[in-house]
Order: sequence, then C-alpha cells, then structure tokens
Amino acid sequence: MNPVHLDDERAQRLLDGLLSEAEASEARAHAGACPSCRLLVDSYAALAEALDGLDAPPVPGDFTAEVMARIDERERIAARERRTAFAILGVAAGAAALLLAAAGQSTWTPVLARAGESLGTLVTSLRLAAGVVGPVVRALRLEILVASAGAAIPILVGLRRLTPRRAEARA
Repeated sequence: MNPVHLDDERAQRLLDGLLSEAEASEARAHAGACPSCRLLVDSYAALAEALDGLDAPPVPGDFTAEVMARIDERERIAARERRTAFAILGVAAGAAALLLAAAGQSTWTPVLARAGESLGTLVTSLRLAAGVVGPVVRALRLEILVASAGAAIPILVGLRRLTPRRAEARA
C-alpha cells in the first residue's frame, strides 16, 4: 500500500486520537519518514499546546438571555413583515374582487378563461422543457462547456482586434 501524505484534517485527527489504530499507526509511520508530514503534525501539536495554555474568557451570565432576546426580536419583525404582506395581498385581492363584481360576469369570464388557458399552456410548456432540457444539460455539461469556450474564443479575439490599442487611443 502506498503511503498517502497527511492533510490538515488527518493530522489533526491523529493528534486528537480520532483515527483507528491501523490508520494511526500508518499515519505515524508515514510522518516519521516524511519530513513535510512530520512538520505538519509537529505544527499542529505546537498549536494545540499553545491553545491549551490559554484561558477561555468567561461567558457573561446574561449571554443566553441576550441571544434569545435577539432571536425573539428578529422573529417578531419577520412576523410583522409577513402580516403586512398578507394585508397588502388581501387588500389587492379584495379590490380585484370588487372590480370584477362591478364589471359583471359577462365581462370577466372570457378574460379569466383565456388567462387560465394561457397559464395552463405555459405550465405544460415549462414541464416539457424541464423534462427535456434537464437531462440534456446534465448529459452534455462538458460538451456544452467546450462548445461555449470554442465559440467564445474567436469572438474575444475578434473583439480584441476591434478595440483600439492604447497608443492609437491616445493619438
């Protein structure tokens, strides 16, 4: 088995004792033979030792209450915004209902029927497009990227030739 260099996570897990015994012995053996991995493990060991010597700042007694108060305030603001939005929506729906009632059924029935048909056609078209385009894009993602780059490069070269050079622009 080829030894794999230690990454940050694996080096930290080794020092914290979170690797299995087999993984830990393999990592220790590799770090013993590999100067860069040994340096990585030693640097994390020095960091852990330095951090262990630091005192954690005391948590204020009202910390939890302050956090909960801020959360409650944000929830109250969000609830007020939702109520305002629903009120506006209700007023708009009420005004639309009044306008439709005032115009009479013979006026708005054909309009609503056409709008419903148009909406149904749009939804059907979107479903068909999503059913076709989604799998095609997933299947051809690399090809689309290559084709886009192939199309973009000549365009960019052509635009570069059309833009004036700095010396020409100053003259």
